[in-house]
Amino acid sequence: MNNKQKAQLNQGKELNKLNSDYPVLAEDANYMAIVTPMLTLYSEVSDLAPQQEESSKQETEQKQISKVSLEENCLRITDLMVSYGYLKEFAPFKTIANCSKSCLAGFSAIDLIIHSQYLRNLIDEHQQESTDAGVSPELKQNLVDSTADFQSKQNDPKDFISQHKAITNQIDVKLERFQELLDFSLNRYMRSKYEKANPELYNAYRVAVDLDLSKGKVHALKGVFTDSVTGEPVKSVLISIDGGKAVMHAKQSGKYFIPSLNSGEHEFTFSRKPYQTVVRNILTYPDKCIEMNIEFTPIEIEEAVLDPDD
Repeated sequence: MNNKQKAQLNQGKELNKLNSDYPVLAEDANYMAIVTPMLTLYSEVSDLAPQQEESSKQETEQKQISKVSLEENCLRITDLMVSYGYLKEFAPFKTIANCSKSCLAGFSAIDLIIHSQYLRNLIDEHQQESTDAGVSPELKQNLVDSTADFQSKQNDPKDFISQHKAITNQIDVKLERFQELLDFSLNRYMRSKYEKANPELYNAYRVAVDLDLSKGKVHALKGVFTDSVTGEPVKSVLISIDGGKAVMHAKQSGKYFIPSLNSGEHEFTFSRKPYQTVVRNILTYPDKCIEMNIEFTPIEIEEAVLDPDD
């Protein structure tokens, strides 16, 4: 799942918790009519998510293990047959081709299966010689079983990829519907019903459905930068938060917006040449955006005020 989908899954989890924390919501028929299908979607996606997270790597590894097992069984039987063939001058066994370990390892899947069937046919056609060579019923059965196992695994990784794609499509459709109900039904209903009538519940709801808020993040600060003398917008201002790296804001219009911050007190440093640096300590909240306009004083104006000769 991508980050957005994980955020949506977290919203479903938090809505479940909200229902537990505020039993009054169970008495709101309109709320339940909206949130019930949302939570059903959440439950369905929660069941699908672990399947989506699985990798085809395991399937590929199992296929390789099966191939090695078949190679070993082929080699064991081939060694016995070739040894007997040279000892007894028995041509059908003496002339077995592609019988080395390196040849078997270099076979494609289909060639390895064909070779194993070729060995089985030799055993059936020359049963007495095979027995004399030391090819027991157990060895033959091991060859049969490992061939069948390897054949069964040929499409496993491809099948897995197809199944994985189908699961991903299901998750996409379900979460798209979840988001639609959240944006256009639940958010609007909760704002209309509880923003004024029950602010505590409404704020708890906002925290529940906003992943950033649920982690202590807020849409924090916005405002306009202006020149204190001319009143004109000041553009391309560097903002440092809590002594961190300064980042340029308001490149075009002089308006700035800081989208998210941890709740609590922060130190903002605003700088732009040729103006005095402005430092502000601001307390941010989990449920409101602070509007703070900043006026920059040109350095030459400040120097003129401080000049003792004036």
